[in-house]
Amino acid sequence: LVLINIGDLLIGAYIMLVICYDAYYGEVFCYKQIEWLKDLECSLIGILSTFGTLISILSMTTLSVIRLFVIKRNTLVNRKTAQKDVVRLVVIVGFLIALSSLVTFLPFSRPFEDFFVNGVI
Repeated sequence: LVLINIGDLLIGAYIMLVICYDAYYGEVFCYKQIEWLKDLECSLIGILSTFGTLISILSMTTLSVIRLFVIKRNTLVNRKTAQKDVVRLVVIVGFLIALSSLVTFLPFSRPFEDFFVNGVI
């Protein structure tokens, strides 16, 4: 439940930052679009948005899977199988968090620094 709140907080911060930069650039954004897309602030805001979205999606998926395991556990006779399933779930969720974090920070790596500007590596 805390992860959902963190994800919503990050998305809220992203929206507030976009509003602030829109007020700052105003009508000259079209002239400075390429400069803005290559700027560090744009990358940080993109990371904030992506990370917040991934946390929200991951937490909702985790809640759904936990509910599924609770229903499954109540119908199982063998408790050792249920413990193995929980360990398997924790490993899968940990792997997904690591993979999501890696994807989130791609704009800071050298080969992908301009990918989000023009779509070319």
